[in-house]
Amino acid sequence: MIGFRILEYTFTFVEAIVGILILEEASGKKRSPIRKMVAASVLITIIVWTLNQFQLFSAFTTAVSVASFVLYGIMFRKIGWIKSLMLASGYLLLIYISDFLVVSFVGMLWQEEMLAAIVGEKYSIERVILLFLSKLLLVLAYIFLKRYYLREARFEGWKVLPAAAAVFLVLYFCVQNSLSGLSAEGVIM
Repeated sequence: MIGFRILEYTFTFVEAIVGILILEEASGKKRSPIRKMVAASVLITIIVWTLNQFQLFSAFTTAVSVASFVLYGIMFRKIGWIKSLMLASGYLLLIYISDFLVVSFVGMLWQEEMLAAIVGEKYSIERVILLFLSKLLLVLAYIFLKRYYLREARFEGWKVLPAAAAVFLVLYFCVQNSLSGLSAEGVIM
């Protein structure tokens, strides 16, 4: 059990460090010292991991995660709250989409429609595999975004509200459908 918790903590740390790196890249400024990035990632990891021990995919944990990344963007990168909010919201969306895609794809391969609910309830090797694949997909997405988009990230104030609403609607869809089971047609949709 302790081994599973350490692995889960490590995967949450990977999420936090990738989020910090996205904010670093999008700021267009010289990268912060490693110790500052690691310290912020550890703090975010502790908060998110603790909240996830009570309930996975909770709205409260999502809001706290977004707020944590926004604070980092405002305090340490000086990129403004609008850009920080959009990057943090988009990043949480990326986390949930990678989780959703991995759970849905592996669920179809294993022919287990309720895989998200099953692995969300208990520690298991299947859960570790899904977390590993999801974080691998997240890191690959970061590499792609870094290479092609992050330096050019521009956010106009009037676009923030509709974009934020769209992000949270997609988050809600992914979380609800991951937990309630999904067919191959639903994943494609």
